[in-house]
Amino acid sequence: MAEEADGGVRPWGDAGQRISGDGRCIGAGCGSQVRRRFIDGPGQILPASEDVNWNFDPNGLIPLSDDSVVYTSLRITDAWGILEASGGGLMVREKDRIRRVVVPAPANAALSGDGWKLELKPGFKVVPGARREHFTVEHEVQR
Repeated sequence: MAEEADGGVRPWGDAGQRISGDGRCIGAGCGSQVRRRFIDGPGQILPASEDVNWNFDPNGLIPLSDDSVVYTSLRITDAWGILEASGGGLMVREKDRIRRVVVPAPANAALSGDGWKLELKPGFKVVPGARREHFTVEHEVQR
């Protein structure tokens, strides 16, 4: 198999990029595609509490900076519910802990998108975020 002969390289992304056995993005446009997919484009931005738990593929990390890493596959649980992101997610660290997770979102307040699915716990809902085409979750206020 070509992937095995190439040191564990596997496809990722929509423009022929691949992830190497040591987690590097390989191929033309890696940086621009990652930026477009997780930073510049529409996104579901999920807050991370101090109790956040996550599982990820240790061979699928794309560091963007000291505080931002794209995980090519991850599962996150937090107070708001469960995020399954087989298509990847950006985790942003501030003050030595994960503060938020970003996945590419459709241009509406959906619970799923390209390579991810969000399962909210009762009492939480998707709401517009700070930027146009960004969404987040919040706890519904009981009246």
